[in-house]
Amino acid sequence: MSCEVTVRLFHRLRELEGTREVRVTPARCNVSGLIESFLGNRPEAAEEMLDGRGEVSSRYTIVVNQQVITRDRWEETGLANGDEVAFLTLITGG
Repeated sequence: MSCEVTVRLFHRLRELEGTREVRVTPARCNVSGLIESFLGNRPEAAEEMLDGRGEVSSRYTIVVNQQVITRDRWEETGLANGDEVAFLTLITGG
């Protein structure tokens, strides 16, 4: 089963892609599959999002249809056609 979702991009990812959103059809219709598909052919985005262990940095929060999805639920959280996913970054300042 395939799905096409809209990924909303913010801050550095938006700069890298040059757009506010992209459509992605992941190989696996869950959050983990979406992340893999999104980063698979985007080396600069992968460099931005991944930490030194090759995992998504804790600076990123994944939101599906306006619900925060915790890292421990990425595999079990399915996606369907038309879902909206946001890759949000923690912003700090002073």
